[in-house]
Amino acid sequence: MQYKMRELLILLLMVSAVSCSNTESRQEKYLQSAKSHLHEGNRVKAKLDLKNVLQINPKHAEASYLLAEQMEVDGDMRSAASLFQRTLEEDPQFVDAYARLARLYLLGGGVEEAAPYLEQALQLDGDHAESLALRALMALNGQDREAGQQWLQQSLKSDPTNKTALLLQATMLGQCKKSPF
Repeated sequence: MQYKMRELLILLLMVSAVSCSNTESRQEKYLQSAKSHLHEGNRVKAKLDLKNVLQINPKHAEASYLLAEQMEVDGDMRSAASLFQRTLEEDPQFVDAYARLARLYLLGGGVEEAAPYLEQALQLDGDHAESLALRALMALNGQDREAGQQWLQQSLKSDPTNKTALLLQATMLGQCKKSPF
């Protein structure tokens, strides 16, 4: 009897191990498929694959983040914010999620709500270009042009191709130029 119990326990452990690796394999398959679809511009299939990952593992931070980005593109800011927040709950070191949440708050006029997210992002990565650019925007909105320019230059130094920083720089240059007419 004891021999059969031991065999049964070993069998259960083996089935459990296979099941776990199969689940992880399915997650990875769906995640890679989603990334491929995003690269190809097929957002509908990508979102479906990301939702599949989250059905298998609701705590998958990267899938939550990628789906949040798609919700933001769709204009569903509430779902995007919720998914960015879920990303941070599962991975408090996910710097991009802090920046994206801060940007959502800034777009909605919530400067005070955005500030702690930017502080956390910059604490984790002091050279995070998007966070630096958003910090510049906050300073400029607060009428602190000098600080805004410093944050902006730091952002562009960190990543000269950052879209937020480049757009902010173009806006500032446009405001500074005087019309010859």
